[in-house]
Amino acid sequence: MRTCNPVLLIPLILPGKYRIRYGRYNSPPANIRAEPESFYQNKLKPRLYAGVLFLLITFHEPIFAPNLFMRYMIWIGLFAVVLLVGSCFLPWVIITSKNIIVSGVDSTGTNFGKPGYAHFVLSFFFIVFHLIPKLWAKRINLLIVALNIAWAIRNYFVIAMCREGECPEKQIGLWLVLFASVLMLIAALFPDIQLKEEKKI
Repeated sequence: MRTCNPVLLIPLILPGKYRIRYGRYNSPPANIRAEPESFYQNKLKPRLYAGVLFLLITFHEPIFAPNLFMRYMIWIGLFAVVLLVGSCFLPWVIITSKNIIVSGVDSTGTNFGKPGYAHFVLSFFFIVFHLIPKLWAKRINLLIVALNIAWAIRNYFVIAMCREGECPEKQIGLWLVLFASVLMLIAALFPDIQLKEEKKI
């Protein structure tokens, strides 16, 4: 854990009325003058915020540390799976001329099939390998999320593509599928796993 001398932060956090500026070349105390209050408001206040932020980062377990960030990756991955599965039941596009609502599990009147089922299968394997604290499982998960996001992009272009001069109306479900797939990719790229250090002989 990094530490620093808090005395070094005193110039950053002193209010303007306590900051003094000496005359040039060791002027006598009579030449000491206080900075106006506007100096504190315009120049020192941002430095006060910077000093507080510096204290938070250096004295405690850093709140922006990668370890803390990766600690939540398992929950972000699980949330992404729930969001992806739920998005497959929401409308993806609406074809107004045929009065058809297409979702991941219902595309009656079209030849899109049920693309959401592929997301269900990939999500299942993602959860399995996401919860296994092994390096090989995390590597397999990279392949799974790559296939998942590729399938989501394919569905976006195929289902939302304009045909015969008519463009389907994109709905929230289609965007949420892409967003959830990106979250799963991030969770797989930054897994919460501790590698054993090799002992030096």
